[in-house]
Amino acid sequence: MLEHETIDFDQFVAIIDGKDPLLASPMATETPNSSDDPPMPTNETENEVPDSADPEPQVT
Repeated sequence: MLEHETIDFDQFVAIIDGKDPLLASPMATETPNSSDDPPMPTNETENEVPDSADPEPQVT
């Protein structure tokens, strides 16, 4: 762990108990992402206002 890294309570308890704090971390128990997989693209169109609700349609 880094000197100034923030840890959660479960990691703190693991350190006190003499266990590996990385194994106690909830992030460590999740399915690890493969480094070969590209990051999932975000669908930005979900947050956009539909064209019918646009008060000033843009001319292309």
